[in-house]
Amino acid sequence: MDKFRLLVIDGDPLVHQMVHDVLHDSCEVHVAATLQDALAQVRALRLSLILLAVQLTEQDGFTLFETLKTE
Repeated sequence: MDKFRLLVIDGDPLVHQMVHDVLHDSCEVHVAATLQDALAQVRALRLSLILLAVQLTEQDGFTLFETLKTE
């Protein structure tokens, strides 16, 4: 059975580390700090869940969400 794949999209490395520390035993945790990295990973990985921050440095999470819905 494939592991659950989670993508954390947040500009704060501490958030990436905390989620990884809590969930790495039960799922495959991927992280993205930039819009470009997030889009690349969404396209490359078969994800189970995306945790998306509302406030991002490049654009807000709501706009990125609308972009991801079309992917």
